[in-house]
Amino acid sequence: MRMPSSSKINTHSRMHMQTHTKEFVSISSLSDAAVALRVLCEAHALGLEKDEPDIVRRTLKTVAYVSGKLQHRMGTLKKGAGDVGVPRVGATPDTTSAKCAKCARSWNAFQRGHNCQACGHLFCGRCLTPTQLPRSFGFESPAKTCDLCRTWLAEFMNAKYEEAHLSSKKEVRTVHDAPETLAPADHSPHAFVELLNSALEKGLSPSLRARLQEVFDMYGATPHAKTKAMSELKTAMSCLLADVPEDEDDDEDDDDDDETAVSDATNASVATKSLVPTFPKVALQTVLSLMVALEAVDWTLDGKDDDDDDKGHDDPDQAAARARLSSADHRLSTDPSVALLRRETPMLEYQESTVGSNDDDDLKSPATPPLPPAMVEYFIVNRTETSPLFASSAKKDDRCRIEVFTYQGMIRVKSIFNMNRRFTFRISDMQLVQLEKEYLRWTFPYRSELVLQFQNEAAKHHFCKLIQAYLTTLDPSTKLKRTLPLVPFLRGEVKMHSQHFPAACLTTLGEFAWRGLVLVTNYRVLVVPFEIAPLVEIPLFSIVSVSRESSFGYRSPFLLLTSKDVRTLRLDVTPDDRLLTLLHLITKLSESTQKLQSGEPTRDSVLSLQVPHFSFAYTMTSVTPETNGWKFADILTEYGRQGLDTNPLLQVVENGDGAVCDSYPPHLLFPASLSMGDVLAAVNFRAKNRVPLITWQHPRNHSVLTRSSQPLLGRLLTSQSCGIDEGLIAFYKKLSTKSSSSLYIFDARKVKAAKGNRLMGKGGVEASGQYTGAIINHLNIANMYKMQTSYLALMKLCLSPEHDKSWWSALEATRWFEHLHLVLDGAVKIARVLEFEGASVLVHCSDGWDRTCQLVSLAQIMLDPYFRTLDGFATLVEKDWLAFGHKFMERLGGNRSKDPTRAKVSPIFLQFLDAVYQLTTQFPTSFEFDERYLLHVANALTSGLYGTFLYDNVLQRATARVCDKTISVWTPQLVSPQLFRNANYEARPDPLWPWPGHQALKLWTGYYFQHHEVHAHNHIDEEERQKA
Repeated sequence: MRMPSSSKINTHSRMHMQTHTKEFVSISSLSDAAVALRVLCEAHALGLEKDEPDIVRRTLKTVAYVSGKLQHRMGTLKKGAGDVGVPRVGATPDTTSAKCAKCARSWNAFQRGHNCQACGHLFCGRCLTPTQLPRSFGFESPAKTCDLCRTWLAEFMNAKYEEAHLSSKKEVRTVHDAPETLAPADHSPHAFVELLNSALEKGLSPSLRARLQEVFDMYGATPHAKTKAMSELKTAMSCLLADVPEDEDDDEDDDDDDETAVSDATNASVATKSLVPTFPKVALQTVLSLMVALEAVDWTLDGKDDDDDDKGHDDPDQAAARARLSSADHRLSTDPSVALLRRETPMLEYQESTVGSNDDDDLKSPATPPLPPAMVEYFIVNRTETSPLFASSAKKDDRCRIEVFTYQGMIRVKSIFNMNRRFTFRISDMQLVQLEKEYLRWTFPYRSELVLQFQNEAAKHHFCKLIQAYLTTLDPSTKLKRTLPLVPFLRGEVKMHSQHFPAACLTTLGEFAWRGLVLVTNYRVLVVPFEIAPLVEIPLFSIVSVSRESSFGYRSPFLLLTSKDVRTLRLDVTPDDRLLTLLHLITKLSESTQKLQSGEPTRDSVLSLQVPHFSFAYTMTSVTPETNGWKFADILTEYGRQGLDTNPLLQVVENGDGAVCDSYPPHLLFPASLSMGDVLAAVNFRAKNRVPLITWQHPRNHSVLTRSSQPLLGRLLTSQSCGIDEGLIAFYKKLSTKSSSSLYIFDARKVKAAKGNRLMGKGGVEASGQYTGAIINHLNIANMYKMQTSYLALMKLCLSPEHDKSWWSALEATRWFEHLHLVLDGAVKIARVLEFEGASVLVHCSDGWDRTCQLVSLAQIMLDPYFRTLDGFATLVEKDWLAFGHKFMERLGGNRSKDPTRAKVSPIFLQFLDAVYQLTTQFPTSFEFDERYLLHVANALTSGLYGTFLYDNVLQRATARVCDKTISVWTPQLVSPQLFRNANYEARPDPLWPWPGHQALKLWTGYYFQHHEVHAHNHIDEEERQKA
């Protein structure tokens, strides 16, 4: 009976967030948050294979005992003179001391003293830590508390907790304030089902009662029914502990008759009771009682004869339902990879000493040594130069703090110099080797050994005794029971190998490695962790390179995966032949998915590792005509929205077969006066036949935004011209209703680049003498090769160590912000001409499918509020990027057949998304979507999950029937728009005028650091805060 790992972590995090900042939280009239949190840890969140009824009973009784002792102790420590480091309620602040009460540091102009809110004495800033004190001290939020008081409180709680575990049966019986528990008449399944009826009167929800009854109706009196029922009860307990109402009081518990509490403590408790949120005590106790009763059920007492009589006569409906509900369990049990996980993953079961109770089982259980204190700290120095404590960039002699959590069986190591550098492992995974003096060697089965130096030899011996004391509490016959959570495969995803690849994994800028099993499918590379660690996945389409590397300090080579989305993954696989097999497998699959093969994977393609692009195999069941994202690809709908299709001066020329231009949309707008022969003559004058076409019209002054490629003017001495092309430009100029005699031509290139193309006979720029009224501007934006160089430098910088002092100067040296500034500044110039002068604009670069797409798209976002909505942004990308022929596959490095060396890879579209992100930061309420939407689109570029960005133009997509065989990237926003919607959105019809200066630009950390551990944790915390 287990919950998914992610569910356990989320439940534990939410419980910690809601209770760890409240020292007194009432559970059955109990009021200690630290012990209440331990209830959750022991009974639910440690990943036990089954609940121990003794743990459930004893922890609840222990909470009552420790809480009463703490309340009594706090009541006796009232205002008055006290020793340093002894908490006192209402202690008088010390104002006369001239130095720190702990480290004796004297006060000066730069070092001021602060009073500890627990004992009142003066301490320096280094000796004070914000801590949540018991509410009897009068603080709702964490207050500055000295380390001595924190230690006092921790030792008191640990001592009372140990005392409760070793207390006699008589002493536990003195706790009278626990609610009445449910108890079945006997231990038969029938008695438990009858117990559910009486549980409704004790706070059990009817819906939970119905679900439990349905489980027993479907599975009968079988152990499988117990597993399913226990899962429902655990889920209910998680909800009760996670969803705490703000003002819930039970009148029946207002009077506290605890005879052990003094009057002052009782008054303090009553005075603060209105401020203390409480759990639904009756409902919680009822669920816990049902869990204990269910664990005690003897499945041989009931239903045996019925099973024999009904054997072979199973109800078809029940059999079908049973098969559906157990499909995931069957898959988990039959997958050979999971069987390996069961064999290779150690499980550490929690063992605790006996506590006196009313049950005979407790009296018969063997006594075990008491556990060491709950948390002990040590300070160490990393002395291993070849095996650094954290990443390879960690400095020698880095001072660290060890935190030993004996009740959880975990050790956490944190750097003192860098609080973001830490790692955690289980005590059972560590082996200690004694060295001379204060040195100690740690060895692990899954990572390099560590040689650490403690503060002194006594601290080292104390640490070793603490670890040894914990290990003596473990059952030596503990079996390897932990299994990893089932990883749900997507529709169409299949595993591509039968061999097992256990490995140690280290992610981008990771601080520690963890063990896991590498699974390779036709979509991604997965690392399923053996221990509590995040699931790591890299899509095959995102992989740039897979190499076998070796570095100084590592005993064996490792695999290094580099992806397109600014991250790396290191896999330590042994032996070497297994590493080479995995290297060949990932290399072949990643190369195959980036050669634009269509169709679903077949048996032959799987065996040969020549699998098609995964988007052709991926399907979604919830797609309807209303939620099909391919509807945004209809360019005629957008022409109709702008009113261009009804303009009598314009005509629609069909281009479905690419007769006019194979990289243009299937429907083109030309002047109504042009014949088909004139159209063909005009397209021959432009590079790649990309003739000037209208993409947007201003709603008021009817000036038009047009786009094209560079004109083919011939060599400098043999100049060429085209009267139809000149007439086309003059026609666009006259469409404006304002009396403007000019037409602006914005060339995205530098003047030098345009002249160089003219000298080589490849093109050039229009001459103002041939185009009447033309005003030519060069925007000086670098070409795609410069952009790629800048982006690679930015990627390398984002993967550099955190302590690099030259980080900001290196960021400037990448010139990424310089390129971003030029793109935004050029778009602002184009938008101002259209808005204020009312003149038409022609935008082009060399071929008109890179920088031109960026400029016209950003200008339309600034001017047209429709393109700032979810549907409008999808329409804009489909129109000005996909329909007008931006070469996505070539720029993303996905066409390895034509570009095996990735020479034409460039982050053009990603740079556009970065520019849109800059607009959202300057105008946070003007966009219907937020950063999550931009991240969805940016990650879809490299995931290979959707068919939107396949191929380089509409004609190629139509030939491959991409719209019929794949899912659009815009479908998720139609299915679940609330995932991407900006809660602060306010429709704004006015244009946006951003500040493109370097001072206003920000690094898009949400994308470039989305796989960094610190950013990922902060992002999860922010999402939890917003949900709360």
